[in-house]
Amino acid sequence: MSEDKIDLRESIFGKSGMQEKFGIKLPPNSAIELKSEFIEYIPKKSLTVNFPVQEKHTGPLGILQGGILTALFDDTFGPLSYATLGKPMVTINIQVDFIRSAKPGDTISVKAEIISRGKQVIFMKGEAFNQKGKLIATSTTSALILNEKEDK
Repeated sequence: MSEDKIDLRESIFGKSGMQEKFGIKLPPNSAIELKSEFIEYIPKKSLTVNFPVQEKHTGPLGILQGGILTALFDDTFGPLSYATLGKPMVTINIQVDFIRSAKPGDTISVKAEIISRGKQVIFMKGEAFNQKGKLIATSTTSALILNEKEDK
């Protein structure tokens, strides 16, 4: 991974004190498992993340399982909202429309964009492309913005 890519991940996940303040683990285990690679971040607008399609994430037909593709979107929406708001969020709705399949060896590029944000909810949309630039899927999501962790 290039130094620019490391700096991009750190600029999003490395916000001073946020991990302790909210009691969260960054990057999340899912992003590590999916081998996410941050490609481009336009502050408060969009984030593009690449993911390799791994054999262990295929279904019985040997293509990327739909739930994993949904996770690729979710693991792009999360960092985008976190970078934009400086707070974590939890997905309250995610819609994915599957257009074509992907297989091991492919690279999926997910670009997420903020549509709107309020005090409690943020709305985003995304598109996933293969390495040939073919549209694989589209997604929309709404997420609840979390406040500081409460002491019990």
